[in-house]
Amino acid sequence: MEGHTDSITSMVLDEFILITGSDDHSIRLWNMRNFTPSGVVGTHAEAIQDMILIKESGLLVACS
Repeated sequence: MEGHTDSITSMVLDEFILITGSDDHSIRLWNMRNFTPSGVVGTHAEAIQDMILIKESGLLVACS
C-alpha cells in the first residue's frame, strides 16, 4: 500500500475502509478488500497526530 510520503501516525478501521493519518499532513482512505487507495481527505497545516471515527450519524473522522 503506497501513498503517504512520511510516517503513518494513526489508523482507524470501518469494516472494509482503512483510514490513515500521517506526518505528511494527509488523511488517506484505503479499500481493504483489494488493498488499493480510495482517496485523500484533504491536506492539513500540520501532521496528523490522532484520529477518531464517529459512526452515529453516518461516517465522520475527526483529527488533531
